Amino acid sequence: MKHPEIKGDVEQDPQCQGGEYEVALEVRQDGRIGAIRHIGNPPCRPLQQAIQDAAAAYVCHSNDGSVRSGWVHQRFKFVFGSQTTISDEEARAEYDAVASKLKGQQEYLVRHILTPSQAEAAEALNRIRQGASFDLVANALSRDEGSASNGGNLGWSRFEFFHPDFATAMKALAPKGLSAEPVHSPFGWHVIEVQQVRPLAFPEYEQVRDRIKQSIQKKRQGKAP
Repeated sequence: MKHPEIKGDVEQDPQCQGGEYEVALEVRQDGRIGAIRHIGNPPCRPLQQAIQDAAAAYVCHSNDGSVRSGWVHQRFKFVFGSQTTISDEEARAEYDAVASKLKGQQEYLVRHILTPSQAEAAEALNRIRQGASFDLVANALSRDEGSASNGGNLGWSRFEFFHPDFATAMKALAPKGLSAEPVHSPFGWHVIEVQQVRPLAFPEYEQVRDRIKQSIQKKRQGKAP
């Protein structure tokens, strides 16, 4: 029978190591496990619990007659993707690759008013042109629950974060401007105002080094056999 494999995260206990562990299982006549004995050095506490869970699943799902009452020996293989340390060189290479892709991009400080119809968007736009505060009109008319109470403010965002219809209209208003007409997207009709444009603010490597290493680690765990 193929040895069961358990995937885990050794970051919880630096003493944990992946590998194969041999155990002796006392299987009762009712199919439950009465005892588990580790052969050789016992693993760390997180692995002890994992072995117990794996042993129970092994006995429960073995319906080919190979598991009978009495003592049974079985090996359990534990694969830990995070036991491999991510070097600073690897993390730096990942940082440089992302930074290169984002080089020269811009961020937009933008706000909008979302309505279900073109007529309502036109009404909102007309109020603003007549001197009404964008914030107040957004609070009163916008259907975007996430931004209406904040004056329609969407904060600093990259072009790619928006639907293409919205993004195209937004880019055309740069570096500052209010849309001349309501803009349609799959979400409804928008009144868009670009307040400011700046080069994309990219953090220093030291600020994101640990997050990059965690990201690489998670990718490796996802690809582990």
